[in-house]
Order: sequence, then structure tokens, then C-alpha cells
Amino acid sequence: MPTPRAYLSHVVLQCFDLDAMVDFYTKIIGFHLSDLGEARGQRMAFLSLDPSVEHHQVALATGRKPGDGGALHHVAFGVRSLAELNERHEHLKRNGVKGIELWTHASMLSVYYRDPENNRLEFFLETPYYVKQPVALTLDVDLAAPEDEVFGAIARKFGADPSFGLMSEWKQRTARQREDAGA
Repeated sequence: MPTPRAYLSHVVLQCFDLDAMVDFYTKIIGFHLSDLGEARGQRMAFLSLDPSVEHHQVALATGRKPGDGGALHHVAFGVRSLAELNERHEHLKRNGVKGIELWTHASMLSVYYRDPENNRLEFFLETPYYVKQPVALTLDVDLAAPEDEVFGAIARKFGADPSFGLMSEWKQRTARQREDAGA
């Protein structure tokens, strides 16, 4: 039986200071506070970047204690344009957000950063390219530059890789392979 298709719906983070986290996600990152309440002894906040699409993409919950380990590596949020990625990047810098790094995965251009409790977050823009993953390299580009210049830097960096190509072609090829396999 084929595996059903899925998408990232939401991530829940347990917090030391729920109010500080809600402030960060709403005031700095721009989330809408969809709901705030208590369930099973935990205060919780439900946040969305676009409530017309999703009620919440991130939920924050009280209950994290010093010494608690966590398995979360990072949470990624897509943006629709290079201008929006640049706007997010500049906004993070203006607000003194820690750990801001510009990376490329060839198929994505990413701005990584940390929230007040040191959780790693990412805003990313999909590029037109595919390169076999994992790829994670820093990229020294001006996000305010024209898109063809920024994407050109990525193509120059990865163009010699044997797997380099267009993401649209990779998606078509993968869809055919899944169909052929009965997935």
C-alpha cells in the first residue's frame, strides 16, 4: 500500500517562558496569535503566519524544565519571494535576533536564526534548482540583489555537481518513478 502524502502541519515547542516566546513569534517573526489557553495543565499558544490557510503552524506550551533535553533541530517556514526573504532577514537583524546565518541547500536559500530559548528556526525560499541532498553551505550574497544574480550565484556554486538540474525536472521524474512503483 502506498504511503499517504503529507505536509508539515505544525510544530509544538515546550517553553521556559511562554510570554517571552509569544512576544518573539508575534512581534518579531510576525505570527498571528490564533488562540491562547490551557489544556491538560499546560498553557498553550497557537500561532500562524497565514490564518487564512492554517489555524496554527507553531504551538507553544509551558512545561519545559531546566535540564530537559530536546530533539528539535529546527523549524522551517517558506516564503514566496526573494524580496520577502530579504525583508525577513533585515527584520531579524534590526531586532537583534541571535544566530542569524545565510545558507544555501542549492534547492533553497535559507536564513537561520535562534528564538529566545535557542531553538533554531529558518525562513527559506525555494530556488529553481535541484542538487542531491544533504547540502548545507554558507553563501555570501546580497539578498537585496536581483533574483537572477542571487540564483546565478547558486548555479555557479553547484553547477558542476553531477546531480545539478532544475527542481521542476526532478519533481516530474520523481512523480513518474512513484507512479511506476505504484506509490
